[in-house]
Formats: sequence, structure tokens, C-alpha cells
Amino acid sequence: MCGMLFELRDVRSEFETLMKNWFDKTQLLEPVFETYFGTMYNPGIYLHHKFLSLVQCVESYHRRAVRNCELPPDQAEKRTQEILSYAF
Repeated sequence: MCGMLFELRDVRSEFETLMKNWFDKTQLLEPVFETYFGTMYNPGIYLHHKFLSLVQCVESYHRRAVRNCELPPDQAEKRTQEILSYAF
């Protein structure tokens, strides 16, 4: 189990902004939140599963929050289809 990272008194002056940001980003980041909290509040999880889940959270957050596509969407789709055609 993990303890509190901060208390209300630590964020009181920014509380409204923090809550607004949380709710504004909920739809986009809900899978990240669920994986993170499900991992952190599961006392019986094996250490390597915890590590893998947290890495997955970081990767998922990065993909959702940082739009750093190297190809335009149509070219990315074509590239994905080419890769998948070799895999299956």
C-alpha cells in the first residue's frame, strides 16, 4: 500500500485548477488512471507485474498526452497495415 503523496494543505492554493485539470483529462487518461491505481493499490501484486504495469502506464500516458507522430495519419495507417501483413 502506498501512503498519501500530499495533503490538502499542500495544494489548497491550486486545488481548483488541479480538480479542473483532472476532470478535463479524465476521458483521455482514464485507462492510464485505472491501470496506475489498480497497480498501486493491489498489495498482492508480484513485483515484476507491478513494474510492467507501471511501464505500461508511462507508455500509455506518453502516447495519449504527447502527440509526437512521425507520419501523417494516412501514411501511419498504411505503415501499420504493412507491418501487420508480415505478422499474420
